[in-house]
Amino acid sequence: MPIKGDSVEEGITKPSGSKKKPVLIIVGVMLLAVLGGFLYWRYAQTHIATDDAYVAGSVFSVSCRIPGTVAQVLVHDNQLVEAGQVLVTLDPTDYEVAYKQAQANLENLKARWASARMAVPLESDQTRARVDESKAGVGTFEKSADEARDQLRRLQEETKSLKALLDKATWDRDRFNKLYQQQAVSRQQYDDAQTQYEVAYSRHQGSLAAQQALQNTIAGLGEQKKRAQAQVVFAETGRQGVQIKKQQLEAAKAELSLAEARLEQARLQLSYTRILAPARGRITKKNVEAGNLVQTGQPLMALVPLENLWVVANYKETQLARVKPGQEVSIKADTFPGKKIKGRVESLMAGTGSAFSLFPPENATGNFVKIVQRIPVKIV
Repeated sequence: MPIKGDSVEEGITKPSGSKKKPVLIIVGVMLLAVLGGFLYWRYAQTHIATDDAYVAGSVFSVSCRIPGTVAQVLVHDNQLVEAGQVLVTLDPTDYEVAYKQAQANLENLKARWASARMAVPLESDQTRARVDESKAGVGTFEKSADEARDQLRRLQEETKSLKALLDKATWDRDRFNKLYQQQAVSRQQYDDAQTQYEVAYSRHQGSLAAQQALQNTIAGLGEQKKRAQAQVVFAETGRQGVQIKKQQLEAAKAELSLAEARLEQARLQLSYTRILAPARGRITKKNVEAGNLVQTGQPLMALVPLENLWVVANYKETQLARVKPGQEVSIKADTFPGKKIKGRVESLMAGTGSAFSLFPPENATGNFVKIVQRIPVKIV
């Protein structure tokens, strides 16, 4: 019985336990749903997401800086190139000739400038020497004229004395002549008086002649002094020539600087015949072939660098209340499913995407429908 009773009791309790299990499952599912909803609500309060995002980066437009004929194209589309790698070369013949001409012109101007630089001090020294020599000549003539005037003054004093002697000798001769006529004196005395007169007259005439000669000498020295002074003035004009030489030297120096600049320009243009990669990246949109005639600024290809890329995510304006630069971002790319990439917010655009579109919306008609705007966020 106990066994039978036990078996009967056991058969009665099994049905009640089987009825409670579905209820417990339903309650558990509801609790899990509520918990999941609560956790999702908490997550949505602190996280935002969008699928309206794309990867952006700098795109270099490779163009030529000078016109010319393409000699070689050394890359192809989608090729990975390094910074500084030669992409295209232009025919350098014309630019090599221009460089050599600029170099020859520079050497010519260097020689002219060196010659002008040497001519300035040489001309200055020669001018100074001519001026000093002319001034010395003027001084010599002035000194000689002063000495001649001193001699003339002494000679004039001597002439006065000789004139007094001549007057006395004339008076004595006339007196002795009268006395001789009266036979009051001898012939010898008369002849002595005559001789003294002749000597005094000769000396007086000689003094007058010397005086005249000195006067002629002084006049000649005066003319020579004037010529020497004229030479001084002429030599002084050489200083103006020195100034002209200096100005010519400055002009030659300016021409030399201009020639150096032109040589540098020719060197740069020659270097521009080799078009180099501005950065490391991949070539795309190549539209140049050997033999093409290209112009300055003409795009030849594009280069997309693989470094320093960023993501532009367009979030709704209602999602950006708490977004600030520096916040962490989790990025998922369709190219790499299941892989998360870490990033951070760098900046928010100062306007909606539609405000910077080619045709911004115009709501001046009165029919206005409010549309949630999207604001680009730069993520690095």
